[in-house]
Amino acid sequence: METAEDLLAGQEDLVKLLKDGIASCHEFQDRQDRVGVWFGISDMIHNFSGRATELDRLHQLVTVDHDLHTDSAAYTVLTSIYGLGGIGKTTLARKYAWTYAEFYDRNGVCINCENGESIRSSFVRLAVTLQLPVVDGDGGPIPVRALASKIYAWFGSRSPSRKVLFIFDNVEEMHGPDGVAEVLPGGLPPGMSRPYVVITSRRSDLIRNGRVLQLDVLTFDDAVALLQFEVPTASRVCLERLVRMLGRLPLALQIGRASCRERV
Repeated sequence: METAEDLLAGQEDLVKLLKDGIASCHEFQDRQDRVGVWFGISDMIHNFSGRATELDRLHQLVTVDHDLHTDSAAYTVLTSIYGLGGIGKTTLARKYAWTYAEFYDRNGVCINCENGESIRSSFVRLAVTLQLPVVDGDGGPIPVRALASKIYAWFGSRSPSRKVLFIFDNVEEMHGPDGVAEVLPGGLPPGMSRPYVVITSRRSDLIRNGRVLQLDVLTFDDAVALLQFEVPTASRVCLERLVRMLGRLPLALQIGRASCRERV
């Protein structure tokens, strides 16, 4: 039978564990406040060419009037990068995140929206990164909508207020099992800091009341510069001929420059 001393010792151990846990949480929060949260966004793109006008325009679309509706619980400003497959939508979004990392207090999140499972997987991994629970009290998985709300509340309740950029990449459906509507940052309490949102999609009709940046092929000079960055020993004439053949589509140029490296 346990003595009173044993019970007291057990309580002291429990108190110590709780204190250590609280201290660990505070340490984690302090660290995130210093370095920010960078999730799902690939490394810095060093061979990016052109798109300076598009980057400036995207920043204007994402940020203009963003803070005018903080008293509206349902309002979320959405900006979509629209274009054909292989046009460079994801690359532009990644470049934008890196270019304006300081503006967003070094907080950037990319959610893979290829399908419903990839959306949930992204939010689960993000929640784990933020040390948020991903299962309920009965051990079952927390629904993705509730999980997303917890994540937005985590960012929105930080003090001092911090900006965060959310990129929803490769969105094809707004509603349904593969849609993103239920995980977008709407319904936040008035006054809470709201995420900045960028969506990439091949659909021009994805959002009705949002802002859309249509992405076209690279300019001729930018396409040549992209190839020249990867194959600096190739002649200008050769690169121009290859650009004309490939039609200035970024994905095609990536394949073309790989071929150039093998031959040079």
